[in-house]
Parts: sequence; structure tokens; C-alpha cells
Amino acid sequence: MKRLSATVIVAACLLGSFRPGHALGLHFTPMTIRVQARPGQIINRLFLLTLKEGGQAVHFQGHIEDWWRSADRRQTFYRPPGTLKQSCGPWCSLAPVEAAVSEGETLTIRVTIAVPEEANPGGYWAALTVNELPDPLEPRPEGIVMRFYASVSVGIYVEIPPVTRSANIIGLRCDGERIWTKIENTGNTWLPVRGHIEYLKSGDKEPLAQSSISPDVSLPAPVNPAEYWSALPPAEELPDGTYVVRSILDFGLDHYVGAQKQITINHEQPTNEKSE
Repeated sequence: MKRLSATVIVAACLLGSFRPGHALGLHFTPMTIRVQARPGQIINRLFLLTLKEGGQAVHFQGHIEDWWRSADRRQTFYRPPGTLKQSCGPWCSLAPVEAAVSEGETLTIRVTIAVPEEANPGGYWAALTVNELPDPLEPRPEGIVMRFYASVSVGIYVEIPPVTRSANIIGLRCDGERIWTKIENTGNTWLPVRGHIEYLKSGDKEPLAQSSISPDVSLPAPVNPAEYWSALPPAEELPDGTYVVRSILDFGLDHYVGAQKQITINHEQPTNEKSE
């Protein structure tokens, strides 16, 4: 059983995404590509994308890019491979790069990761993005037409031992709609983030309510620390008032990391509680 490792705050819980597109029925796997490697090693992994029955043939193109998220996790940025110091993008190649897929068929892309001999220990990451391309033979409709195309991105994570996995909770705040947990990644690799928030009345041992933090990932760069949010329970479950708010996170270590703070919650009035 994991023990709870507390990060003290003095006060008075993997990139797989589907970018918006039209109603194209598809399934892809894996959600993330994670490998451990040694300098000089070459590793192959397969990415599979299957079109559901009842659709039309679609042309796809894949490419590798760097990615990271804003400090509040609201935006994801994509840039050419090698933009980030800890990018594994330049190590990755795809075969095929482009292919057409008919309904019910599966596109198989081989991702080859060739780790350089001079690679240093630590965690590296990039993204495999597969975009639907317009059909050049499709008749161009008259008038103004808006068309959306599907785009799938999955994270590629490479670890070269030895790695240091560690993180601290350095802040808790409420904005009236969410509880924000600020996390500082103090290691040299990425970490999975899972967890939940507990809301306790002063003196109680059991929480009155709980809310979940959506699974995510903590990166050591370029934005560190960063905040992860959990929606407040509805007022029927968590009436307005002052609570001991406890954040309990699982970083995939042999222990949980937790922190708590007394916070006044008002569902109608956004607040700007600051951690001390």
C-alpha cells in the first residue's frame, strides 16, 4: 500500500488527444507510446488507426512534433521536433508517412525511435500527430462551406536511465469553479498525474465531498511548475463555507503526495485564494 507523503503548505493523482473534427468514426491505439531505452538503441512501436464501417476512404498524413502545455493546462502548444531541449522528436521516424484508409480498414504506422549514443539520462517526449487530408479529387462545393478534418495526437515518451522521479505540491487555490493544485516537477523526467480533492469540515476526519483530477502528465520543462484543476462539487454536495481542502496525488511513485489548506468556497463569487 502506498503511504501518503505530505508536502507542507502553511495556511491560516497521458497525452492522448483528439483535436476537433467532423464526425469521422475512428479508433486508435495506443493512447501513448512509452519506452525505456539506452543510448544507441533502436526501438520500434506500432500505431494503429481503424476507420469504422459505413464511412468513406480517408487519406491520412503523420508527422512528429514537440508539445507542451500552458501553466494552467488550458492550452497545448505544438512546434517542430527539436524545439525543446528534452525532445525525442528528432529521434523518431515514421513509415508510412502518408496512406489512404478505406472504411473498416486499419492504418498501421511504424514509429522508429533511434536514440543517439550521446543522449543523456532523463525523460524525453514528443507527439505523433496524424491528420486527415482533403481529397484533391473531391468536387469543390459552391458558395461558402466550412469543413473540419480529423487530427489525432498521441504522446511519445522515452526514458533513459537513471531517471529521477519526484514532485511537490506547492500551492492550492480556488477560483469559485475549480480547485487548482500547483505542482513542481523536481525530477528529470515526466510524471503521470492522477488524484482527487477532499473537502473536510474543520475537525472532521472524513471528507464531506470529493472531486477528481483528470489524468494528466507533469513535464519538467519548459513550463514548471504548473497547475492542475478539479471542478468543485455542486453546492448541494458542498455548501458554501470554509473547508480544509486536501489534494492527494499519485505520480506513479511508491507513495502518494498530499497537501492541504483551509479555503473559503463560494460557488457564486470567484475567489483568488493564494497558497502561502
